[in-house]
Amino acid sequence: MIELPELEDQLIQLRTESHAEFKSTPEKTPSRRRNRRKRSKGSKQSSLDRKSPAGISVGNNATASSEETIQLSNLRPRGFQNYRNCCFLNVCLQTLLHIPSVVRLFRELAAFSSDPSRSIVKSGSLCQLMLDLFKQFIPVPSSVMVNKLNAPGQSGRVELRNDGPTTVRRSDITRFDLGPPLVADEQFLRLLDLSGGFQEDGAECLTRMLSRLHEELGAVNQTGCSPTANGIEDDFSDWIITDRSGKRRPEARKTTLQGGHSRISELFSGVLIARSTVKHGRVPTPRKPTGVSVDELTRQATCVATKEPFFILPLEINDPKVTGIDSSLIRLTEVESVSDYQDVTTGLASNVNRRLGIDRLPPYLLLQLKRFSYTSGSTQLNVGNSTSSSQSGSWTIGKSLKLINVPPELIIPAKLLNHEISFTMDERRYRLRAVIFHVGETAASGHYTVAVRWEDECVATAGHSSSPLSFLYLDDTRACIVRGVESVRLLLSTHRPLDANACIFHPLSKDMAKDITKQPRTPYVVVYESVAYLLNNN
Repeated sequence: MIELPELEDQLIQLRTESHAEFKSTPEKTPSRRRNRRKRSKGSKQSSLDRKSPAGISVGNNATASSEETIQLSNLRPRGFQNYRNCCFLNVCLQTLLHIPSVVRLFRELAAFSSDPSRSIVKSGSLCQLMLDLFKQFIPVPSSVMVNKLNAPGQSGRVELRNDGPTTVRRSDITRFDLGPPLVADEQFLRLLDLSGGFQEDGAECLTRMLSRLHEELGAVNQTGCSPTANGIEDDFSDWIITDRSGKRRPEARKTTLQGGHSRISELFSGVLIARSTVKHGRVPTPRKPTGVSVDELTRQATCVATKEPFFILPLEINDPKVTGIDSSLIRLTEVESVSDYQDVTTGLASNVNRRLGIDRLPPYLLLQLKRFSYTSGSTQLNVGNSTSSSQSGSWTIGKSLKLINVPPELIIPAKLLNHEISFTMDERRYRLRAVIFHVGETAASGHYTVAVRWEDECVATAGHSSSPLSFLYLDDTRACIVRGVESVRLLLSTHRPLDANACIFHPLSKDMAKDITKQPRTPYVVVYESVAYLLNNN
């Protein structure tokens, strides 16, 4: 990993000075895959010069000032008021606002929205709401950031101060002024089919948001067959391939996202491949003299594969073997056996072994730690380190409080990847971008917060930042910067509640605390960014 000088205090000084300017500023201002058989090598293109699937081409047609605005990928953070219990929406918006590629995308959209003849954003759409929201954030010019980062500063110190038996205060946790708060437009909830006034699931909200943005920006491929209503394309179902053993079998059936391709799917959509091995019931069947149909091969095949895209990959954490994200990913590779599968040809029971793998790794990999589950009746769940449940009619919603470590760097296990595709180490390596936390003992009375990677893109080299890892922890209208090895460890590897106002990690209480801010802070959605993508887009 490439090392850079330590810049924590310069970052703090920069943000403090920038927010002093912010208060006097008006509120509104304008994967690669490697195939073992063949791999094409193309010249590297800037993301600003190529034409996107959404029809955006920024470069020669844009003015110099527009190009400078588009290149800005850093925004001055602002807080959101928790209006009508919409903290689940707030953390999803904050996550996207702190992903540089998303910022650049909406800068491109904003540059073209000023010209109605070229704008692809429809009035009343989710894209339009996002554009209106982005306009309320002030971009930070790279030149200003470089100058401020090169200014002399005092190096930070890690220092523990015990103020009593219940709290631990750290000097490397600094309160951050977010300036005037925002209120998310209620149209977000309407477009996402979510209800305000009570808690919704943060992972579901983020999935719907990405899906809706993709559908609005996507374009159906006009040269081929349009997707069917359920999103399954039949273009590849007529292909019969020969595998390494010489056997003929149908090509993997592909399920595609509705709307074709878009910049959102390029950034966030991965592809799972499920391989099913079938042992058919044996009965005498007459051999047909001519022709071999795909349907017949499918019925007689011993291995059938299907590919399906995803925006968020759910991970099971309640297995005793799972201790972290690494082991939860490896668990996906375990073979799932189905013994009561009925053969459609013979009517006899067949055995099916199913195994998952990843066919495409997206630039931004979103992982959902499955903490919530439903059981009938009022029995309490016993999962992980601790359990909690809440009654909802005849169903009980349980939350797992199992401690799952979130590593700052993630290497995708080789056994999880499609063996027919060669992935480089950089393509398998990811670094942490954001973590959405669910704070609370139960699913019904929880609260959402988010921690986003705190760095400056202009000083990052090859996707790496050598200054010690730091995060901006956002809790509605409150925020603090968490720096230093020990503080980051407490943030990512413990459930200790973090008070963004007092800059304190509270200890976990044995009994359920009345104050939600002192209840367990559990990682729920984790966002990783690809090192290979950062290398190719710097």
